[in-house]
Amino acid sequence: MGYLQVPTIEKRIADRPDQIADIQVNQEGLKIKLSDGYVSELFPWIWIRDHATESHSFSVETQQRTVDVFSEAEVSPASAILGEDNSFVQIDWGTGIVSRYSLQDLLGANPHRDLLSFSPRLWSEVNFELSDLQVAYSETPTDSQLRELLLKVQHYGFCLVENCPANSEATDQFLENLGPYFNSHWGDFWEFENDLAEEDSAYGCEYIGPHNDCCYYDHAPYLQTFHCLMHDGTGGDSLLVDGFAIAKDMRESEPESYQILTSQKVPYQCINTDISYCSQKPVIQTNNNGELQQICFNNADRGKFWYGYEKTKQFYDAYAKFYQLANDPQRQYRFKLTPGNLLIFNNWRLLHGRTAFTGLRKMCGSYHGIDSVVARYRSLALDN
Repeated sequence: MGYLQVPTIEKRIADRPDQIADIQVNQEGLKIKLSDGYVSELFPWIWIRDHATESHSFSVETQQRTVDVFSEAEVSPASAILGEDNSFVQIDWGTGIVSRYSLQDLLGANPHRDLLSFSPRLWSEVNFELSDLQVAYSETPTDSQLRELLLKVQHYGFCLVENCPANSEATDQFLENLGPYFNSHWGDFWEFENDLAEEDSAYGCEYIGPHNDCCYYDHAPYLQTFHCLMHDGTGGDSLLVDGFAIAKDMRESEPESYQILTSQKVPYQCINTDISYCSQKPVIQTNNNGELQQICFNNADRGKFWYGYEKTKQFYDAYAKFYQLANDPQRQYRFKLTPGNLLIFNNWRLLHGRTAFTGLRKMCGSYHGIDSVVARYRSLALDN
């Protein structure tokens, strides 16, 4: 899920939703002219017909298209006129079908696309109040409470659910409100303690540096959650680092290193007795617009690689700069995760780790994939 700025044309629509000054029609399609002089691109007739929203062309119940423009011999209207108060365009298709299109229908983007599209608050130092990150636990959270939770995660990269009962059942029940779990090889909802029951450092008690989870999957989980159910020792502070802030700073101050980390694929692996997961991807991933999309940084899970002397040396130099920034104490938010505090964070954006600890510590948690999280938020936002 990228972080896109709302396009200027969409802001114009939001500010002036009904000001269509004129339409320009030819055999190929239609253009819209606004009262401020803006003239749109030419919309082909087949595209316009394909985007009709009346019941004869689109099912409100299933939210699926029912018109099949490719089965029609020719898509060309009998007439196209401005409707009442210039608030819509009315098109008679000459087949007994009449369609109406608002300014938003014609000029607006996908109505679902930008529900999560806003600039996050990147932090290269801890310059926020803990209260800004907290939400109250509820056994039956409302849509409003879930929207608040997900917005905090989108804004800061994480949030803390306060006063959650310190047991796995209540934690599991609460997290199911965020949508279906991401079923990794660890399971969907997991409980663990520092007994080395699994072949992974998470099941030990040593220091773990900043990293992203599951880089060895082609599609890593998007949300990650931790709840400390009990700890009878010392240490074990959690640490979070804003990977997007690191990438942004490198793009501005170390453009050559940034380019290497966005283009050079790195192998990651998870290999033990029963499994062998492997994937290759850049440390910094961007979308087609060059906007930050995902960080894949895991020093422990990097596999073997060789790019030739020059490229290998350049990679290590660039990777070292990212590593140093991720391990800068000024960039790390450190806190003690205690029973009752449920941490939910964006694994595509934030790096996480922990300090070494003593004693027995019992944890539970889960992953959620990006598709289920975005689908859940879209339903919450549309309901609002």
